[in-house]
Amino acid sequence: MSDTKTATFAQVGDSVRRLQAEADKVVGRVRTRLNDLARNPSKEFGGLVDEARRVRGTVRSRVESAVRRVEDRLEQRVSQLVKPVARYLDIASFDDVDELRRRVASLEKQIGDLDKSAKAA
Repeated sequence: MSDTKTATFAQVGDSVRRLQAEADKVVGRVRTRLNDLARNPSKEFGGLVDEARRVRGTVRSRVESAVRRVEDRLEQRVSQLVKPVARYLDIASFDDVDELRRRVASLEKQIGDLDKSAKAA
């Protein structure tokens, strides 16, 4: 029974030594990267900053596009819901008011033209 415990402790010892060797390798790589960073920080961080800016621009444009699509859909849906109610209540729609605005502008122009021709005669 003591042989299995000894073997187990030996295996644990080997595992700890392997783990320590791997940890030393990782620490060495980190140390090398930090030295590279200390020597030339702009090179190391420049790429990260550029990538962050590109990602930010992409995300911003996608969000703006999604917001526009949602606003358009919402506007269409509200218009579909309001039109029947406005007809039922006999309320002028935006299109009706816009048409009247154009007609008034046209009539004002015609009156102005008639007024000019009357003054000229």
